[in-house]
This record gives sequence, C-alpha cells and structure tokens, in this order.
Amino acid sequence: MATKEKVIQGYDVTLEFLMEAKKKLEDWEEENGGRLNELTKELRKLKSQIRCEKDEKKRKILERNEEDLEKERVELENEKKKLEDDKKEWGNTFKKFVGE
Repeated sequence: MATKEKVIQGYDVTLEFLMEAKKKLEDWEEENGGRLNELTKELRKLKSQIRCEKDEKKRKILERNEEDLEKERVELENEKKKLEDDKKEWGNTFKKFVGE
C-alpha cells in the first residue's frame, strides 16, 4: 500500500510541476512573445537598410544596432527554449507516472 501512495504522491507532484512549467511558458509568451516578433521585424528592416546604405559611418552604426538587437533576440529565444525544455521534461516524467 505504501508503494501505491508514493506513486500517487509522485504523480501529484509531477503534475504540479508540469502545470507550473506550462504556466511559466504561457506567462513568458504573454510578456515577451510580442517583443520577440518585433525584434525579428526590426532586424529584417535593419539588414535591408544596411545593404542600401552608401555612407560607411551610417552603415557601421546600423550594424552595431543590428548586433544589439540580435543579442537581445537570442537571449529571448534561449529563455523560451529553456522554458519549453522544462515543460517537455516534466511532461515526459508525468507520462512515466501515468504509464505505471
């Protein structure tokens, strides 16, 4: 009987962590998803401007801006990927409990 209770307790805890991971990802999407899309659009525009810019000084400034935006975009994507990985990991753990 104690083993069954431990499995049920593990099931409950795993479900709780899975739901928390899902909520964190949803919150992140709500808070940062729009910014990630904006950065992608801004980067496209900047790349186009850089290609068209004849003035070397202005092009260098645009390239620096592009680097800054790209860093921010990569950071946001890494945050999102970590949250997605956490959710996936807890989902797999939950599936193991359901399968038992």
